[in-house]
Amino acid sequence: MFFAFIACDVILLIILIFLAVNFFTTKEKKKAPIIFTHLNEKFNDFVEETNKHIQEKETKIKSKDKKIIKQASKKSKRVYILGFKGGVFADEVEKLRHEITAVLLVARPGVDEILMNIDSPGGSVIGYGLVAAQLDRIKQKNIKLTAMVDRVAASGGYMVAVVADKIVAAPFAYIGSIGVVQEFPNFSKLINKYGVEWKSYTAGESKRDVGTYGKITPDAEKRLNKKLADIHILFKNHIAIYRKSVNVNKIATGECWTAREALALKLVDSLAVSDDIIMEQIKIAHVYNVYTPETKSKLDKILDTVTAQLMSKIKDFVFQINTEKLM
Repeated sequence: MFFAFIACDVILLIILIFLAVNFFTTKEKKKAPIIFTHLNEKFNDFVEETNKHIQEKETKIKSKDKKIIKQASKKSKRVYILGFKGGVFADEVEKLRHEITAVLLVARPGVDEILMNIDSPGGSVIGYGLVAAQLDRIKQKNIKLTAMVDRVAASGGYMVAVVADKIVAAPFAYIGSIGVVQEFPNFSKLINKYGVEWKSYTAGESKRDVGTYGKITPDAEKRLNKKLADIHILFKNHIAIYRKSVNVNKIATGECWTAREALALKLVDSLAVSDDIIMEQIKIAHVYNVYTPETKSKLDKILDTVTAQLMSKIKDFVFQINTEKLM
């Protein structure tokens, strides 16, 4: 009976999702106009408005009585906090690049500082290479950059963190994984079993190395392994540029360490949680948290609600089944 109740709810939720998607996607779409934006004017206006906002905030601070704020008001230094929580493809770089641009337009070289909260186990070489390049923009402007790692900066995540002048990590944060991996299932034997032939047509002998459906040849496998080795060399060189004190060959094994272990290997500079770092800066500087508010469409909100309800029903169902087994 309980199962039937859950099944009905699940079916109803699936129908609601289908109707919601169908409603929003079948609406007639207007042809989007081509827009020309004068970037010079846009950036000049942004700098003017941001500086005005900062001055108003700091003037207001001077009228407060709190000791911690009084200490900050005496200093001209400004600290900007940015965050990067990266997925497999590092798509979050699209927000980050604009936030970095915004800060660079108002930050003062040699005076201000940027704290970067990094939380990522890595992913795409292309994506994380771009994130690292965005952080390097900060270095090129002579603005001090500190990477803060509370949970994980591994593989591509460490590729990003290593750009900073200083890396501070929580004692049990995961650090390292300086290696390269590519894995996927290959269904060629299964396809052949059922008489299906998979063909791939290319121009250029190295256009396609290995794939999911075709048979993997020794030459193709050799080319793929070479590519992975080349990327690993680039990764190691990247580490060597920004962490000159590190024995790259010793740590570039793909292994991951806790931050306490990574400190001994010179992969991080000190141990602390980001909260303490920020609190120390509040005592001596004006600190600004910089972020892009998340905006969701009506469809996204509906899907989030429906998905949450669906997951709740499934959890209840699993809990009920396990309870019945125990009884």
